[in-house]
Amino acid sequence: MFKDEATRDLLHSRLKLNDDLTVRPEPVGDVVWYHIEAQRSGRFFRLGRAEYTFISFLDGTTTAAAAVGYTACELGPDAFTTEQAVSILHWLVENDLARSAEHGVTVSDTSVSSVRDARKAVERLNPLCLRLPLGNPDRFVEKLTVACGWIHAWPTILASGALLITALVGIAGRWSEFRGAARLVLSADNWLWLTLTWIALKIVHEVSHAVACKRLGGKVPETGLIFILFAPVAYVDVTSSLKFATRWQRMQVAFAGMYAELVLAAAALLLWTRIDSAAMQHFLHNVIVMASISTLLFNANPLMKFDGYFLLSDWLAIPNLAGRSNDVWRAFLRRVWLGQRTILGSKESGWRQGVLVAYGFAAFAWRISVMAGLLIAASTMWQGLGLVLAVLGCVALGSRGLGALLFSARRLLIQTPSQFVRAAFVSSVVGAMLVATLWLTPWPFASTAPGFVEHQDLAVVRAGSSGFVRSTHVVDGQAVVAGQLLIELENLELITEVNDLLAQIDQADLRYLKHVKDLKHAEAQIEAAHRDSLEKRLTEKRQQLESLTIRAPVAGRVMSRSLTTLKGTYAHEGDELLAVGDEGRKEFRLSVAQSDAARLAISKPVVFRLPSAGLLCGDVSQIAPHATQVPPHLALTAATGGSLPVRPVSDQAAGGERATSYEFLEPRVTVRIALDANTSNAIVAGAVGSALLPGDVYENLGEGLYFNTRRWVREQLVEATMKSTAHR
Repeated sequence: MFKDEATRDLLHSRLKLNDDLTVRPEPVGDVVWYHIEAQRSGRFFRLGRAEYTFISFLDGTTTAAAAVGYTACELGPDAFTTEQAVSILHWLVENDLARSAEHGVTVSDTSVSSVRDARKAVERLNPLCLRLPLGNPDRFVEKLTVACGWIHAWPTILASGALLITALVGIAGRWSEFRGAARLVLSADNWLWLTLTWIALKIVHEVSHAVACKRLGGKVPETGLIFILFAPVAYVDVTSSLKFATRWQRMQVAFAGMYAELVLAAAALLLWTRIDSAAMQHFLHNVIVMASISTLLFNANPLMKFDGYFLLSDWLAIPNLAGRSNDVWRAFLRRVWLGQRTILGSKESGWRQGVLVAYGFAAFAWRISVMAGLLIAASTMWQGLGLVLAVLGCVALGSRGLGALLFSARRLLIQTPSQFVRAAFVSSVVGAMLVATLWLTPWPFASTAPGFVEHQDLAVVRAGSSGFVRSTHVVDGQAVVAGQLLIELENLELITEVNDLLAQIDQADLRYLKHVKDLKHAEAQIEAAHRDSLEKRLTEKRQQLESLTIRAPVAGRVMSRSLTTLKGTYAHEGDELLAVGDEGRKEFRLSVAQSDAARLAISKPVVFRLPSAGLLCGDVSQIAPHATQVPPHLALTAATGGSLPVRPVSDQAAGGERATSYEFLEPRVTVRIALDANTSNAIVAGAVGSALLPGDVYENLGEGLYFNTRRWVREQLVEATMKSTAHR
């Protein structure tokens, strides 16, 4: 029994439902649900039989308490309690569905209205997601439907399905070529064209929704843009489709956007197999990827309120799937926190109850991950301004829940103090359990650093003289001994020069003997000096000639993936041909952040993991004295599939050309881990893995989260400051 004045006044008040409400019953199995449309706000609601029976008595002359009695007489055991009736009255108040017959104003008091209005204002100003209406396109869509409505007719849909099958069959024989060319779509040089293609496809997507809705008798009262991180996404308002008689019509409207994009993807795919122009094929690739893969991953996702959500909701015959799942979870939380057995959200049973529970949990987890991703992305943008926007976004996201929580707590304290005490007690217990979990749980995340396997003493074999590769006598991975023949080069010009020098030496000998015979001692001395210079040149040329025969400098294993292609190629003096490394002397080279380098010390053990060998161990043999932004191996960088972020830099290469390389966003320290002979022989050079860094100083989960969050924020601020300074 309610004893507080506010609840008693609410039960004895005479409420009247708003005049703009329209009701449409819809049977779902053995249950009839009632769809309520608030025409002025364009919102839709769904009630069960008991709730609808109760609010139908709110005609402005009947008190809420009397309506509870009439409902009990009509429904008998299916009726609900006075406490549950108060919950429904508050629901009507919070959603502006009922007004006071005595005063002609909304029943909600000033505090309810102010909280709701403030909450909506904060949502509109959320910098992570801004909504910009652009007007009413209904008349334009009506004309467009007359011209293009046939696109959504069943004969056209069947023909589009045949087109898609034909395109898939046509690409099957050229799949390898198509997949290889698709790599260029995500290249850095293609982002502008990819973005323009995406914008054009999304316009087609939304127009298709509007035409499908208008063709089936609906209205399109609004269109506009939603800016997610200031990236524009078009939208059209087709909520009038909720009034359609069958769920199949609603599903047709929901699928219309994806249908249009898939038809374009099929047409582009078919054209790709018919043309030879590389530029045109690249353009079609953009259309295919954005109109098929991206739309299926984005629009077909049922965990967000896009096309896939409405398709799933109608297919399961659970209208307002997200709202109903929220009601189920809200009812559970009210039962735990307040001890209430609310009727809202409790009428689903069987498999539908399980679907609502599972969907509510999955959708909540997805929203958290998406919002976290948006906040992280925003914090790294615009040289520090993004971090400010991320903070504002957190405020905008949290203010709604915090405002609703404070208002509910105030209402509980005034109306039902006993429930307020219970909620405070349960919240204290849950908070204490959370604090205990953070305090008692050890930090589970060990810090890691990426690294790669390399030979300690790698002997690089280079061409001693220029020449063409005549033959190779080893293969990649072959074990060799010191002095073993590896490669033979050939230089006919060098051989000619040696023969010419031999001939010149013979002529010098003859001239020398002639001068001696003729007693020309001065000329004989000059000729002898000339012959000595020829001998020196001959010795140098013979050494160059001998260097064309390349032998192993040390015992080890040959490493060169290009040996099979070397034959017949021209090698300049000093060019690297291959390398020979001792398989028993390898090391694991780490790239460590400067803040983590202090954890490592010479001769201390480090555990690392390789995908092909599992966990291994070695001792620190060397720590570079200075950090560098030059990656020790490209396999560690994100540009080649590694984990470390890099940015491209251009260097002046030979011949005046620009060569692109990469550098770390911040300097890192290279650390060498020596391995024993058994470990070295068991792994291959070039393997990439990660090492566990010792010395995590976090005693529990809470401390680790706090310090890592603080460090991340500091790094973002430092990076933003550096970028801002660099642009001045």
